[in-house]
Amino acid sequence: MASGALKWADRAADALAAVGGMAVIALVAVTFVTVVWRYLLGEPIYGIDDIAKMALVLAVGCSIAYGARRGAHVQVDVLERLGGRRLTRYTDVLARCIGCATLVFATWALLRKGSCG
Repeated sequence: MASGALKWADRAADALAAVGGMAVIALVAVTFVTVVWRYLLGEPIYGIDDIAKMALVLAVGCSIAYGARRGAHVQVDVLERLGGRRLTRYTDVLARCIGCATLVFATWALLRKGSCG
């Protein structure tokens, strides 16, 4: 049963990689069209930045999911080598507090921005 679930997760990660790749291609195409339209034709396309942002969000989200499943994230353990477990015990708490504060701020900003629409 677990093997089937792992195969499903691998297939989902591969599908997300394909979707993320298509999003990157779409982002390049949108950027090209935007530049051509603005600088050669002299007319900006209103709302095109929103499409570019959505393509970027899709590409980043898919790459995070793919990287998490495949173990592709880069990790550097400089603090552990310098100070050992004693130092990383404190730095881990600090990093988690910063992460929680960032999450709270992002949630607050999203709620504030979403409530005006």
